[in-house]
Amino acid sequence: MIHDAIETLEAKDFLTLANGASGFLSIYYALSNNPIAAIAFVLISGVFDYLDGKVARETGKSNEFGKQLDSLADIVSFGVAPAAIVLSDSYATLSLVFAICYVCAGFIRLAAFNIQKEKNAYFGLPIPAAAFLVLFVFYFSHVLAPYALLLATILMVSNLRFRKLSI
Repeated sequence: MIHDAIETLEAKDFLTLANGASGFLSIYYALSNNPIAAIAFVLISGVFDYLDGKVARETGKSNEFGKQLDSLADIVSFGVAPAAIVLSDSYATLSLVFAICYVCAGFIRLAAFNIQKEKNAYFGLPIPAAAFLVLFVFYFSHVLAPYALLLATILMVSNLRFRKLSI
């Protein structure tokens, strides 16, 4: 089974793996107390996430394996990495609670997206947008960053409808 999956890896899947690897590097730099590099690697993850979707659509190679792989990479890059970046600067219990809620909301958001039937909209804020919101606030105010985690948590699990943009 695993060998079958490995044998079917295509260009889009390697871009997805680069997304996840960049997310891991972001966590590494957050733990190394280098928040600028950590933020940069989340942004790099965003580029890979965009490219894997674009390649999948343009080649018509979208499949269930790729969808699941993408969600796993996204939880690392846009869920755990932003939470780690915020926590690298604030060890307060409230920050930890908000970070845990944010990561759990990311899991819920991605799982819900994977079973969503409607294809022209997102329900709840997509996790890459949530990550960029958190990192934007963190960059300008480390004090407000834990509250950005909370806001992003609420937005990800909300019933707000966001139209898909075609870029």
